[in-house]
Amino acid sequence: MHFLPPPQYAGSCFPVPLSPSLQGLLLPYAKGIQTEGDFGTVISQVFKGADFEIFKHHFFISKEISLFAYSNKPILTMNFMLRGSPIARVPGMGELQLTQETYQFFYVPSKRIEMWFPKGNFETMNIVLTPAYIERFAKRHKGLNKLIACVTKASDQLFLHERGTITPLFRRLVEEMVPNYENRATTEFKAQTVIKKIFISFIMNHYHKGQFQVGTIEKLEMVKEYIDSNLDNQLSVSAIAEFFHCSVPTLQRQFTEHFGQPIHEYFLEKRMERGMMLLLENNYSIGQISDLLGYKNPSSFIGAFNRSFGFPPAHFMRHRQSYDEK
Repeated sequence: MHFLPPPQYAGSCFPVPLSPSLQGLLLPYAKGIQTEGDFGTVISQVFKGADFEIFKHHFFISKEISLFAYSNKPILTMNFMLRGSPIARVPGMGELQLTQETYQFFYVPSKRIEMWFPKGNFETMNIVLTPAYIERFAKRHKGLNKLIACVTKASDQLFLHERGTITPLFRRLVEEMVPNYENRATTEFKAQTVIKKIFISFIMNHYHKGQFQVGTIEKLEMVKEYIDSNLDNQLSVSAIAEFFHCSVPTLQRQFTEHFGQPIHEYFLEKRMERGMMLLLENNYSIGQISDLLGYKNPSSFIGAFNRSFGFPPAHFMRHRQSYDEK
């Protein structure tokens, strides 16, 4: 998603090298551009992953102006207004204020959407997800099918699916979105993990808030999704139960009965599976993998790996080709 000036500014807006004073706004490994005009400055940047894109924009507006949000293809995006409150002027919908500290989940067609900015500073982040990514969740959360339908029909109308307030959890996750790791592959993996956490939190807030009313099996599948997206954290059963608004004994009993193993065993198993996959990729050191999986130090990861598989990660790395062929 990009922002274009109105036609009367087309000849007076120019991309320029990013000012040294603004370098700190760039996301790690993101492609950024600075645009200058007599209305102010816009910093646009994008970080692309396998099934997502993260767009972040900073606007320093010296006089009010209408800019045009544009994508060269229809997109499904979660918009987070981190600073400022511009107004979208949408044919058929009228004026839609994007209030500071709120988020919106949109289907955005491939057309220009007018955005009015008063004088001031603004910051927004958009997480663009592929239809295939959302379809994986729509199988269990039918409310998402409205978004998929917009893509299928190639609708030319903006569709506001849901909106809400940026909670402290959302704010923390957004700030963690693109951490600065020493290589791009590790950064993308972490960003993908955070996006999944945000998406599951969105589902909980809008479809299952307060208590479970969707059946035990679907509840347990959501718990499983939550664990899978938090392999980099030190999860406890009590923290999971609190997140899903249920008691620890009930959650432990139902999870074990349905999946055949206790929560803590499943969590460790998935962590070790992920660790083995990262070792097979041969792109990470044991210390990096330990960090990616949320261990406090490499020795904790080495011990857990050894107990799970009967040999340490270093042994597995030396013989990974034979393991990969099994």
